[in-house]
Amino acid sequence: MNWRVVEIDEQYCEDAPNENCCYTITELTLEFKLDGTFVSSLTELDKQQGPEGPADTIVEIESGNWSYVTSTNTLVLVAHSYEYLENGVIVEQNTYPNGEIISIERFTVTNTELTLIFDEEDNNGDGIVEESYTEYYVKD
Repeated sequence: MNWRVVEIDEQYCEDAPNENCCYTITELTLEFKLDGTFVSSLTELDKQQGPEGPADTIVEIESGNWSYVTSTNTLVLVAHSYEYLENGVIVEQNTYPNGEIISIERFTVTNTELTLIFDEEDNNGDGIVEESYTEYYVKD
């Protein structure tokens, strides 16, 4: 299955004081292969000098294994490698011999769409996640 992001090419700019950077995600793909492996790729234009400044092309690639745990309704990704490229040059490359586990308990999948919800922040330690983000994909 190949999936790509439904909404792309929207520019996001930091609004924090002394921050003048913007980025635009131009491609986000997630491929689940029948052999139990996955490849995720994100491409973005990164502008460190504001919306009108020059852009660097950033590519992040992560790969590993995936499984679905029926008893807990959890999609589990185990990342084994990660690459970060700027303008075609590898800046960072990591291998995780034991894997880096990403458990996704909130997701929906249909014949044509995939939605992943990642819980990120429990700001006050009460067990309630205050911040999360969602990735939407459609089948190619």
